[in-house]
Amino acid sequence: VIVALSDSHGGVYDETGIDVQKALAHKQETGRLVGLEGTSHISNELLLSIDCDILIPAAMENTLRKDNADKVRARLVVEAANGPISFAADDLLLKKDIAVLPDILANAGGVIVSYYEWVQNLHSEEWPLEQVNSRLERQMSHAVAAVMAKARELSRICRSDPVCDDDSRLMLRASHLRTAAFVVALERLVEATLERGIWP
Repeated sequence: VIVALSDSHGGVYDETGIDVQKALAHKQETGRLVGLEGTSHISNELLLSIDCDILIPAAMENTLRKDNADKVRARLVVEAANGPISFAADDLLLKKDIAVLPDILANAGGVIVSYYEWVQNLHSEEWPLEQVNSRLERQMSHAVAAVMAKARELSRICRSDPVCDDDSRLMLRASHLRTAAFVVALERLVEATLERGIWP
């Protein structure tokens, strides 16, 4: 059930649920979501603090910052934009036990499909949509599995390491997927660099 949506003009809210097709039609007709029948107008800032299961900042960088992250009441934040959570806000959400699905995973599909387009152009090919979607699903599933596995590994290491302090344990617990995603990326970079040696 989607209880709130927003665009650059403001947000709309209906605790019983918003009809997405009606919202899209209204946006197409008026250029904004505000005024959608059956909804009340709310500010974009207030939308971030709505009591909900999943909050999806999907447009701008630094939407959640140190000054507003403490108001988030969602159980999960999915980063569907590039860097919508500042580092300070990330720490606050973690301390509030709010899980974050980082942009490096949640927002990667568009970049991957852009790569597929580049490959097709190089080879003068045109892949059917089913092939693109199948490749994307396979690649994203593999990436998510790798990050989840690394998160569990880091959590186990930290729990058993006597020099791992409370802050480190907090940062490396299984729900902090950003740290795990960065570690996976760095490990792959190191592996590729060692394999290639001095050659560019």
